[in-house]
Amino acid sequence: MNLVKIVFIFLYFIFLQVIVKSQESSNFSKAAYGNYTIDQFFNIKSNVLPNNYSRSNIKSKGAIFISFSHLISEKISSGASFGSNKITSDILLNNQVVGTLNRYLYTLAIESDFAYIKKQNFQLYAVTGIGYSFGKDEYFINTGHSDKGSIGFMVFQVSPIALKFGNRVAIFTELGFGYKGIANLGFSYVF
Repeated sequence: MNLVKIVFIFLYFIFLQVIVKSQESSNFSKAAYGNYTIDQFFNIKSNVLPNNYSRSNIKSKGAIFISFSHLISEKISSGASFGSNKITSDILLNNQVVGTLNRYLYTLAIESDFAYIKKQNFQLYAVTGIGYSFGKDEYFINTGHSDKGSIGFMVFQVSPIALKFGNRVAIFTELGFGYKGIANLGFSYVF
């Protein structure tokens, strides 16, 4: 009987600790917009474009990302991001523009944040992430020929400088390089 009481008291304290921890906001979500992503710098080859064609004038209206993270410790959080980006480029043959390539990318990544400075309404932090971008390439040549197919490649994000202003609801900017772009801006919500 004493063992049952000890187990009951032990479970009660664990339950109490879970309730207290759940009231400490340790989860947050972010929505962000970024530009100048990894594909715009490395000119990643298309699987459907014939080898004698090349891409130039690579443009994007920007990538949109949503992220969900959990606070692991006072300074470290970890989570996942999902994003979407449409990239257009000219197709060249013998240095002449002969068509257009549209690339529709979706990125799924795991990320970690590390807070250098963490105050009530301000945070200076860094972000690292690794993931996979996948999607569809479709090209249109001026002669009327077109084709489409899938594309996929590993990606990364390193943002050594990131600033967040606010507490429960905040705005942020992250500066670095990778699948989210050189600079991305957004807002976050702690729940």
